[in-house]
Amino acid sequence: MDMILNNGPTILLILAGVLIVIGALLGLLRGFKRAFIRFLTVLVAFFGSLFACKYFLSNTEKVLNHPWTQKLLVMMKVTFLDQLKEQVPDAYDLLIGLPVAILSPIFFTLLFLVAAFVLEIVSMIIGFFAGPKHSFHLLGGVIGAVQGAVFTVAIMVPLCGLLTNAVSAIDTIEEEKNENYNVAAIEQLSDYKQQMIAITDAPIYQLVDKYAGTPICSSLMRYTVDGKEVNIKEETDNVARLYAHIFPLMGTELKNYKQDQVQALGNVVGDLDRSELFPLLITKVLNAAGNGWLGPNNEGGGTFLSIKAPQTDSKFDDVLIELFKVMATTSSDPVSDEPNAKKVIAADLQTMVDLFDILEKHGIFPIIDDSDALQTKLATDPTLFPEIRTKLRSNERFKPVCDAMERAVISSVVSIPEQGSPQYAEFHDMTEDVANALNGLSDEQRQAFFDDPTQLLEGTAYADQLHTALQNYDVNSGMVELSKELLSDILNDGFGEKLKNGEDVTADDVETFLRDYTSNSLGTD
Repeated sequence: MDMILNNGPTILLILAGVLIVIGALLGLLRGFKRAFIRFLTVLVAFFGSLFACKYFLSNTEKVLNHPWTQKLLVMMKVTFLDQLKEQVPDAYDLLIGLPVAILSPIFFTLLFLVAAFVLEIVSMIIGFFAGPKHSFHLLGGVIGAVQGAVFTVAIMVPLCGLLTNAVSAIDTIEEEKNENYNVAAIEQLSDYKQQMIAITDAPIYQLVDKYAGTPICSSLMRYTVDGKEVNIKEETDNVARLYAHIFPLMGTELKNYKQDQVQALGNVVGDLDRSELFPLLITKVLNAAGNGWLGPNNEGGGTFLSIKAPQTDSKFDDVLIELFKVMATTSSDPVSDEPNAKKVIAADLQTMVDLFDILEKHGIFPIIDDSDALQTKLATDPTLFPEIRTKLRSNERFKPVCDAMERAVISSVVSIPEQGSPQYAEFHDMTEDVANALNGLSDEQRQAFFDDPTQLLEGTAYADQLHTALQNYDVNSGMVELSKELLSDILNDGFGEKLKNGEDVTADDVETFLRDYTSNSLGTD
């Protein structure tokens, strides 16, 4: 590889010289008429191959459904693509169309060579009836030389498409070097770029690239999915930039995430506006993953590409289910019901990035799979859960996730015993205390509670009574303040209107409400 790159300009010059000289010699032998006929068939092969590739390869569905494509995939034993085709058919079109578009200049050259060989026979037949071949040798040689130049261009087109894009991609990565990615890998790519530049700076390369390579590759290296055109030459830099940004995520487990990983995710969100491909691809994958993990009954526990749905403590299953629903409804389709649909995925991902940032700053990732440590963290870190709640509620689509998380937290700190059990009397005392705290609000406080219950959590009789009720029920002391805030919010949902209208709440009302509320977090009615 190094030898080819280092001697690339010389190889290209020799190739062009050989093809032009051979063409000129054949033209001299054929004479003007037959050389001109052969030149015409070469032009037909050139433009015919260009048209055929543009027509057939730009339609991903035709390429995918072609028997040759299917046989090739079977021969390659690409089982992953079978799952992808079944579960994410739109992403399958995007992913398969990508290499087809990238390799389309190579397909063009191969098709041209085959067509030129076949049409050589046609030119010989026509030339047989065209009259004497030994006439106007010099002019025939000139036409033959031009024919050799056409062959040179056709053979060099793939090099122009791939090499020019590769240099552009490496340039982009180098510009992003202040971000988080593997410096050694980029330095190696930079070394290759210097070798590539030796070729791209060669006069023969620049001549072909300017007048044929760039126009042809710009025409071929694109494809359409769902009515949207993906231009590979424009997306190459985006792919390089994405690689530079997501490198810190590669091979890093969630529990080892640090600020580098969070920053990498944030950079990916910024990349979405520059690309047509990534929003489409990420959307299709998120939709399919969300639906797959929801399972046939929308109860979770399903699979996506043979990956089982993430699991957590049973009390938090509903949180994941609501998150899967968000994933399943993410869209970047501008013709959907969402007027700014392409922005939806960026907003969803940004919410996730902000959540990851909160979790990283509070040291959650190292204990992500330890439920006891997580509960202790919630009890001892007074700002963690409020920050999470604020962030989730800032995105309308994530509010159901926040509601489910609140139910899960309440059900984990306020257990609801069955009637007649030894713990029931203590629980009933707690519900009476909560009811008394609510009923003890003044008319002014009742209106304030309806508007914003959190403003009564400090320095009021209501706050003290609620605090005592939770302590007497043996709620973890560190969770009392958090539980007070959550309980106030959910009690407002259940009784805010009633209290505002001057009605009282009974202990049985509170019990029924809490029992129904916490049962939702367990997925039961």
